[in-house]
Amino acid sequence: MLLDEVTTGLDEDNKAIVHQLIERVHQQGVTIIQVTHDQDEITAAQNIIRIKKVASSNEKCHGK
Repeated sequence: MLLDEVTTGLDEDNKAIVHQLIERVHQQGVTIIQVTHDQDEITAAQNIIRIKKVASSNEKCHGK
């Protein structure tokens, strides 16, 4: 499951509900990829991949 900034704009109560739903889905064996800038959500993750720079459309990717 891919989640992109899923809690952005939510109050703390609704964030907690979303986190509970995510945990319930994860317990069923579903892999969850979550994109976020929220430090609390980052520290709760089992594995973290940080992307420091994404190539713009003017830059060459993969040596092309």
